[in-house]
Amino acid sequence: MRLRSSYTSHVKQFLTIGRNYWRLRKPTGPLKLHLGCGHKRLPGFINIDFNYCLAVDYVCDISKLPCPDHSAERIEAYHVIEHIPFPVVGKVLSEWKRVLLPGGTLVLECPDLEAAARGYLQGNERMLGSIFGYHRFKGDAHCWGYTSESLGSLLESVGFTQVRSEEAQDYHAAHEPCIRMVGQKAGKRNAVLRQ
Repeated sequence: MRLRSSYTSHVKQFLTIGRNYWRLRKPTGPLKLHLGCGHKRLPGFINIDFNYCLAVDYVCDISKLPCPDHSAERIEAYHVIEHIPFPVVGKVLSEWKRVLLPGGTLVLECPDLEAAARGYLQGNERMLGSIFGYHRFKGDAHCWGYTSESLGSLLESVGFTQVRSEEAQDYHAAHEPCIRMVGQKAGKRNAVLRQ
């Protein structure tokens, strides 16, 4: 019985991924994307990751989204940005901006490098995981670290506006220092929706 249940859930997931293939490429309304979702599913979002698991609605490289320009009203990525090599992170953020509608929102959360380093220097060795990643599986290493200031500057450098820091809301914040940065794509949303 357990095998049948597992098989059924995998078949349903495969069909969902197929449906979302078209939903991403030819959206009928504004999308909400949760990038690098891992095992955490956000209701009301298309949950995208490079690795397949039951929380994933679509599997792809999040640096090359299959969506048309101006198709998403919101993109959220929790503990993803630190896994992207710094030489290409600007390109990846520009790709996400391309997909956002004018006035669309980008939400990023990641470890707070400054607070983690301070914690480590005060004797908390667990903070090394926040700095370097936990290396539990392929891709679980951090390529770069951010502070609110450095991540805010990066978002502004690729053209995001109204960039601000907010209190971290993801589950990671319960056991490590985290930052949350929110930015908007410049422009008015109605301009694209009328076209």
